Order: sequence, then structure tokens, then C-alpha cells
Amino acid sequence: MQRKQVLEILEKLKSIQIKKMQLVEDAIHAKGVSEPTPTDEGECEFGLLIHKHEKLLHELLGVQFEETLLADHALWHKEYEKFDAIFFHNKKAGFLLKLVGRYFGKYGINAEEFKAAQMYHDKLAEITGELLYYLDASIHRIKALPEPKFKA
Repeated sequence: MQRKQVLEILEKLKSIQIKKMQLVEDAIHAKGVSEPTPTDEGECEFGLLIHKHEKLLHELLGVQFEETLLADHALWHKEYEKFDAIFFHNKKAGFLLKLVGRYFGKYGINAEEFKAAQMYHDKLAEITGELLYYLDASIHRIKALPEPKFKA
């Protein structure tokens, strides 16, 4: 694979992660989310793309690929699963609860659940920052690699 294609993959991963985090932001700010991110790390767009090119990325980025990118992606989904359970799979919402409040009405959650969701949001934002930092570092690394590392 050529350098340009690898860089496109890394840029696409960045774009996907930003989009995933924007869905979390939208939920927290009661903007509504029509299609939440899958909770399984292998089913989300980021996971599908990274696993499709896992061997190549591992060859080019080394062990840090597994220790950083894959580990942080798995951690993001572990935290997201908790967030998802509150916002998108809350079965407790009754008619009266749905009528009360901006967040409580839209998602059928109580104040305590919303506070927990905000905590998960903060952790997801932190992990996203780390993922984006690593993806930027990976882009710089790919740009610096000698041309023979890439196949035509």
C-alpha cells in the first residue's frame, strides 16, 4: 500500500472518532441521536476500518499500535457502553418521567443517571483526545518513514 493510502486511512480514523464523540456530545446536550455508535468495538466504523488494515498498521507503527490505538479504542468502548446504557437503553422511562425536563424527558433518565452520563462523557472526551493525539503522531510517523516501507 502506498504512503498516501495509509495516510488516508489514518485521517479517516480521525474523522470517524470525531464523529463518534460528536454523537456523545449531541446526546449530552439533548440534541437527539438517530443512530448511536455500536457498543461493540469491532462493529463500529472505526473498529471495522482498523481491523481491516490491522496487519499493515502494525507493521508500520509497531507495538505502540496495539498498546495505544487498539487499547484506547477498546477503553473508549468500555466507557461508551456505560454511557449508551443510560441514554439509549434506559427501559425505566414511564409516561410521567418522559414529560419532565429537557434531559429527563428526551431520554427518560433521572438526575443521578444524567450526572453519571456526564462523568462517562468526560472520560470519553479524554480518551478521544488521546486517540486523536496518537493518530496525529502516527500520521507524522508515516510521513517520516522511508519510501521502501511502502508497496506500490
